[in-house]
Amino acid sequence: MIKRPFRYYYLKLLRQRGTPEQIAMGVAVGIFVGLFIPPLGQIFFAVLFATLLNANRITACLATWISNPVTFFIIYPFYLWLGANIMGHSMSFIEIQELMKEGADEIFTLFVQILKDYALAYFIGASICTIIFTPLSYFLSLKLIVKFRLKKQARIEKKKRARKSKAIKNIT
Repeated sequence: MIKRPFRYYYLKLLRQRGTPEQIAMGVAVGIFVGLFIPPLGQIFFAVLFATLLNANRITACLATWISNPVTFFIIYPFYLWLGANIMGHSMSFIEIQELMKEGADEIFTLFVQILKDYALAYFIGASICTIIFTPLSYFLSLKLIVKFRLKKQARIEKKKRARKSKAIKNIT
């Protein structure tokens, strides 16, 4: 049941129009925006950056959903933990969970409060993750798109050969 929506979006991504590079760049832009820019306005920035970089805007918008209401409680605490530990503050996941529980009923208010108090730690953690996952998403999606299109082309060629051989048999 969970596998089906992922497969749907995976195939939707692979079937986009444009060169594999444009589609992969759209994915990378979306991952960048989804991981680095806080919620609210991510789609706007994804479309803006995709347009400026001549990337696929649809895949950029889809990829921003890496940060969604489900992953919010995983990604952002990790950023805080990573950034705080790099800055020399020993912040544990338990402390971060306590921060998250205090305002879990109003996610936006909680996020604004965390940004006020821990903005530098958040952006250090976000920067590191973004630097790692943006190029990784580009190369991985480029590889998947090229592989998908080669398989699709091979299937088309196989069908053409089968029709051609069937037509030749019918003639003789």
